[in-house]
This record gives sequence, C-alpha cells and structure tokens, in this order.
Amino acid sequence: MKRFISVVLTILLVLTCAAVGASAEERPRPWAQSAAEDAQKLCITTPAFLVGVKDYAAPITRGQFAELAVSFVAAQYGFEAPNTDFIQEYFHNCLDPNGKPYVWTDYVYLGEGRTMSPEWVIILKEYYRPFTDVTGQSDRAFLICAAALMGLVKGRSNGAYDPNGTITRQEAAVILTRVYARCGGQADGEARVYPDQEEIGAWALPSVQTAAALGVMNGKSDGGFHPTAAYTVEQSIVTFDRLFAPVQALLPPFYRGADGQAALPGWVAELPDDLLVFQQKTDAYTLVCVGHESGSPSGGILEPVGDTLYIISPKGGYKSVTLPHAPNRESITWNQDTEQLFYTVTDYDVHDHQSKDYQYVFNVKELSVVLLGETETVSQ
Repeated sequence: MKRFISVVLTILLVLTCAAVGASAEERPRPWAQSAAEDAQKLCITTPAFLVGVKDYAAPITRGQFAELAVSFVAAQYGFEAPNTDFIQEYFHNCLDPNGKPYVWTDYVYLGEGRTMSPEWVIILKEYYRPFTDVTGQSDRAFLICAAALMGLVKGRSNGAYDPNGTITRQEAAVILTRVYARCGGQADGEARVYPDQEEIGAWALPSVQTAAALGVMNGKSDGGFHPTAAYTVEQSIVTFDRLFAPVQALLPPFYRGADGQAALPGWVAELPDDLLVFQQKTDAYTLVCVGHESGSPSGGILEPVGDTLYIISPKGGYKSVTLPHAPNRESITWNQDTEQLFYTVTDYDVHDHQSKDYQYVFNVKELSVVLLGETETVSQ
C-alpha cells in the first residue's frame, strides 16, 4: 500500500511539474522585455492587440501578424492605432502595390447611377473580401482585409487566408520585408549563408537575406535559420520593433509642401482663425489645438470652443486628446523643455454668480491632462 501511494505521489508530482513547465508566458520573457515596452510606446502594439495575447511564447497566428503589420504602418505615420483616421488617410494618400492611386470604385459596385462617399472603412468592412475565410466584420477581419489591400499579406493557394494558422520563420521574413518595401525600402540584402540554407524556400530566401541585412531577423543560437519553425508572439513584436527605425528613415510623408519637404495635413491650413486655438511646431511634431462651434439650441451666437489637441507627426499622422474643458486662449503657455502645455479654464456658476479658474497641464509624452489646482472664487 505504501509503495502504491508513493507511486501515485510521484506521478502527481511529475504531472504538476509538467503543468508548471507548460504554463503560458503572460509577459514577454527577459530577452524580449525591452523591445516589447518600446513597441508599446511606439504604438506598434496597441491595447486592443495586447489584450488578446495570452501567451507571449506561443506561436503567433496569421491574423495576429496581419494586425501587427497594419499597426506598424499606422505607427510609422504617427497614429496611435490603425483607426478610422489612419485608414482614410492611408488609402487617400498612398499608392497601391502596382504604384497607382487607390480608387474606391475598383472595390465596390453599387449599380448604375448610384454613388457613395469613398469611406475606406466601409469598403473594408462591407465590400472588400480578398479571402474566402475572412468574411466577418470583427476588428481582426477588418485589419486582415486592410493588410491585404495595403499589399502587406497574401493568402494561401486555395484563396483562404487561414487567420488562425501559424506563421513560420520564413513566412515572417517575407511579410516583414514586404512591409519594408511598401514603406519605401529596397528589399534586398547580402547573400548570407546559413547551415540550413537548403531548407529555406526559394520564394523566401531573398526576404530572409534582407531581414538579416536589416538586423531584423537573425539565425538561432546554433547558427541556423530554421525556416519552418513557428514564429512566436514575442519574436514578432521584437522584429517589428527592430524594423521601426529603418522604415522611419525612408517613409515618405503623407503631405509635402511646395519645397518638397514634409508639410502639415491640409485640414490644418484650412482651419479658420476662430477655430485654430493654438499651434506649436517642434522638431518631432506639431501641436495643434482645434475648437468647434457651439451655441444655444435656440440659435444664439456661435462661439469657438477649443477642446481637441492633435499631436501631428512630420509623416502626416496624428494622435488626439480631448480636453476636459475649453481653455482660455490668452492663458495658454508652452514649455518646450518639459513638452507641456499649460492653460486655464474658467467655470462660471450661474446660481451663485461666481467664477473659478482651474489650471491644467497637458503632457505630450504621456498624452495626459492633469488638473494642477484652482484659484479663489471671485464674486461677480
């Protein structure tokens, strides 16, 4: 009996150890930690992507990799996510894989005499169906379709994309270099030789060599490339992070001025003076505070209310933050050293006939608005 109990305990111990060893990596492992944090700051990985990651050491799916690819391009232009603004700006300003402008009527036919606004988000969600197995309107399906239309990913030979399938190392190299080329890079590299080079597909070898030349993907510790090994989530994040600087150096901006240099989006120049609350240019971005018209429902006088801050990248993309209240224009001050915008908001209480000033600060680096304090109440 004692021997039986001992055997049972031994089996339980082995199973327990196996379960612990097979536990999911809920955070990037130490070797990938720094790059993963950097990718998050650069917006290569978005909150929506990270919430779906349960195991960083697990093989990444083809759907996840497509999502990362689109987020990467959005981040290159200065967007915080592959959102509606990015999709509209990209397909309006960039060329397709054949070097021609995107034309929405190439992807949707409404019938004779019918027209629609060229909303690329609607086209991607409702009409553009490049793969037989990506037919829904989920965020993942939307981004897979966007990646296909951008020329970043392709499907299987049977017309499917296989979004839940995994990515091999050589497939990852192909997509990474395709992203690089679509953003202005030259997809070539030194003829690096791996011990297992004969195992690399002829269709993937140029991309493997380009990825190695860029320092994006290297061989494993034994010197081999291992082309058919599965690519993990953390490996994918690390390689997109490594690719960021090479692409950023080459990426043409959405907008150029008469001098050929990067320019602000057209909508900034078209803002009327009463809606352009504040504008400040730095080497890294342009900060623009934009107002909107508001007034009484009965048709009273309309007056500008500044409530949105845009951080516009030299590449033409932007991040935006909604201010809690409209700032007093004359109170706005900018601190270049700390990259902070200070302003005051006056709140008037119609019942007490009193007003109070609140001091706020907007931190560009953190994209946050903080209440600093308030002044004494003044009788009116």
